[in-house]
Amino acid sequence: MGSLMPQWNLDRTTNDLIGISRGILEAATSDNVQVLALAASESFGTSIAMSQESCHKAYLLCSKNHESTVVSFLKAKIGYRDGDCGWQLSQTYAGQRFLGLVACLSTLGSWNAALILHKLILLTAADKKFVPTAQHLKQLVVAVEDRLAKSGFSESVLGWEPILSEEMGRRADVEGLRLTMGPKTTTLPPPPQAIVGLTQAMSSLDRVGEDAKKIEITTTGDHAAWFVAFVKWSLGAPPTIVSYNGRTLVENASQVIIRLIESTGKPQEVRIDLHEYTGNINNLVRTVSSNSVFKGLVRVGTYGQAMLRRFFGNTDDLRYRACVQALPYACLQVRQNLVICREWSTGIKSTANLDQWRIPDTTATKGQVFNSIERVEQMLHDYLGLSPEKPQPKLTKLSSGMMITDLQLMSLVKAKLSADCPCRSCQNTTMMAITPCKFDHFLFNISRCVADILTLSLLDPVDPDGVQVYFGFDPSGPFNRCVQSIVSGKNQSPECSVSDIIEYALTILGHELFDKHAWVMSSRYDQTVYPKFFSTQTIHSEGILALECVPGSLMWKDERYTSVVVSPPYRQWSPDDEDSDAESVAESMLNDQVTMVDGEATYPKDSFLGYELKWQLQTKETNLEVAILLPILSNIPGRNPRYALESAAESLYVNCIHDRMASFTPRNSEICMTQPQDPRPRSHGLAIVQCDRNEPARFFTLAFGRPGVVRLDSCLECCVKYCHLSSSQFVLC
Repeated sequence: MGSLMPQWNLDRTTNDLIGISRGILEAATSDNVQVLALAASESFGTSIAMSQESCHKAYLLCSKNHESTVVSFLKAKIGYRDGDCGWQLSQTYAGQRFLGLVACLSTLGSWNAALILHKLILLTAADKKFVPTAQHLKQLVVAVEDRLAKSGFSESVLGWEPILSEEMGRRADVEGLRLTMGPKTTTLPPPPQAIVGLTQAMSSLDRVGEDAKKIEITTTGDHAAWFVAFVKWSLGAPPTIVSYNGRTLVENASQVIIRLIESTGKPQEVRIDLHEYTGNINNLVRTVSSNSVFKGLVRVGTYGQAMLRRFFGNTDDLRYRACVQALPYACLQVRQNLVICREWSTGIKSTANLDQWRIPDTTATKGQVFNSIERVEQMLHDYLGLSPEKPQPKLTKLSSGMMITDLQLMSLVKAKLSADCPCRSCQNTTMMAITPCKFDHFLFNISRCVADILTLSLLDPVDPDGVQVYFGFDPSGPFNRCVQSIVSGKNQSPECSVSDIIEYALTILGHELFDKHAWVMSSRYDQTVYPKFFSTQTIHSEGILALECVPGSLMWKDERYTSVVVSPPYRQWSPDDEDSDAESVAESMLNDQVTMVDGEATYPKDSFLGYELKWQLQTKETNLEVAILLPILSNIPGRNPRYALESAAESLYVNCIHDRMASFTPRNSEICMTQPQDPRPRSHGLAIVQCDRNEPARFFTLAFGRPGVVRLDSCLECCVKYCHLSSSQFVLC
């Protein structure tokens, strides 16, 4: 059967071709896209059925050309530029239609989107010689999908999901669902062949004078949500939806009907028929359902509600209510008990051993990577999808000796699942081979939600619409396992690193991460993320890993980059294995150390005025490589900025009620004054780095890679005492 869509071509007059080619050439060059792919896609847009609302959304997203912010420490910009492929396509109605289609197809992945586009363009091309390859179309899809990521199509898909899944009886078998071992995926993208056929069919409906009367889609509930959202996105109104039992769920004047069939749990047929006014029925598509994964950006509330439905059923399900009861306790418990340290860290892992030596009127706390409790409560509120009028859930501490599993609803779920679980921990005797515990998996799902909430609370969005989550990401990693250990009670003080949390945070946003230990900044799907600590260079004891989230792409000197990483020479740098020149510098610095005289008073001060931090930057093909240095010390090697972040997370922070600028007189102690480039003491004893309120010097000191005792609102004497008690090497004044 021939194409139902009108043909397109690239035939133009000479003057018209010259005028249009300039903009297309500039756009293709800026995004490294083939000119033919861009020109053919725009021409193909004339044959696509796309609602005015969707075209307007595509225009608003892709015509942005403003600057969101300037990253001062890199002298880079985050924002949008005119003249790229997305901007160029948004300037014409045909281009807007094409962008609207890409916004939907990108939820299948860039390669699948390219394959579908190639098939559609090939079917409708008047001259097949002007058809771009699928590889070239993929480059174009990748170039525009970041701008289109916040189109709202994924939101629409997940919005239809609960209506359809409930109708199909996915909640009816309550007992069976409660024993489900994994998340119930209720939304899958349709097979590519079905999308090609439906796009052609809707194009015929959109044109006057065509014989098409209506389109009938027969599918399971797995694909129905995507189909419904796609029809509404393309035609401006949802289709009529008829359940497998004949009941009409949604009825309107749409010329598209979706008939739901019961799912058997196996691949089933997807069928699309075109009904003509003459009474003829043309079968356009008859294919097996797809097992590909649906992915896309959605708001936190949409994401949270979707995950809770998958893991725990409806809001009246016992498992759902138990999870909601447990989350405020679990979030606080993980925030308090998770130990942040590197494998080779010299920092103190817990302040519990210091409690017996508590100094009156003084507090010493480990660095807290997560944001304030109030911020976590706000994120929990958003994750649960609660209305703004409802109060925020309060994080609550468990009673002494109590565990998450001891909560009332959690105990009921445990009893219910354990009664039917065949694992050896639930059944003292069993003939079955080793099988996963159903209650353990229930706890794993709760742990996944806790990890999501704590990670999302780190993000500080500039966009008033907030952070958007990449639905469909893989949550595996050390951080998730540590959270599970705490929630299950198997290990109350598991250890993970700053890099492990960064890995989870970037994964939940859909960013690509090639080396979690070298990451500094990344940009993907219209969200650029970097640690706030790098921007402010101000040390705080809480929210150390807070992340700025800025809409737009990362640009440096008008070139767009996807990431910023630590320069390779500094990724595994250690002061113990420097070259001979560096060793001679280190030796001279040790000789410059001044040992304090017992009985001689000293005061907190800044001995390093004029120390300015500079970020050394080098451009590569797709990323920027950085290191930090102090220009005033040109003979000192650069440092790894990630070390500053990790050392801050592992340091001890001291506050007291004494005069902050009070004098300190050492007694029978070996204390010396050291410098930011090497804060270690010459031998045994401890050191003081005198850089009071000099944030660049304090930042560079931590970039040495060693945690210490950080003086906040405290006198120097209390800091020295805690330095002794914690066996730290230096006090950062």
